[in-house]
Amino acid sequence: MIADRVTHSPAPTEDVVTARLATAGGVLGSLTVSQVAPGRKNRLFLEISGAGTSLAFDQEQPEPP
Repeated sequence: MIADRVTHSPAPTEDVVTARLATAGGVLGSLTVSQVAPGRKNRLFLEISGAGTSLAFDQEQPEPP
């Protein structure tokens, strides 16, 4: 069970969270969430990277160059 493997440590703020993910099929992933990122407006950035290609979306620059 995942809850048995999770550890917690004290954090004075909730500014950044990073999580590593793995599916039963062996797919690995990571997730980073930040409330405070200097120089950013209200950024939403998503990226999915695969062995043959990747896909990204950046709300601050929604149109490709």
